[in-house]
Amino acid sequence: MAACRVSAVLANERASCFVPGDQGGTYNGNPLMIAAARSVFAIVSEPAFLDRVVAAERTCKSACWRRAWSTGSVCAGRGLLWALVLPDARASQVVEACFSRGLLLNTPRPNLLRLMPSLRVSDAEIDEMVAILERALRN
Repeated sequence: MAACRVSAVLANERASCFVPGDQGGTYNGNPLMIAAARSVFAIVSEPAFLDRVVAAERTCKSACWRRAWSTGSVCAGRGLLWALVLPDARASQVVEACFSRGLLLNTPRPNLLRLMPSLRVSDAEIDEMVAILERALRN
């Protein structure tokens, strides 16, 4: 199955350089992708979904700050996009150790770990993420 991407550009009349119908492309207007995007938008627009994301943000923030405090690292982020700045340049080793335990992280810099859990992440999954990260950072 081919990968599918949906994107949108939203701009008011003052900011847009296009007139309606001016922007076009090979993948524009695909009915299946539009239907899928509408379904996703309907789900993420529900108040209960946002409430869960906010709760997950609090859990991630707490876990990240606990980790930062215990190692002298710096934690920064918002929503479900968090970064842990390590006091040394071993992020790639930590990412490899996490990956071998089933956790996918990103390391955009030698001393930076980027945590990007799904918007549908559960508290149990956050706890598992933290446990795996703890083990990887100890090694």
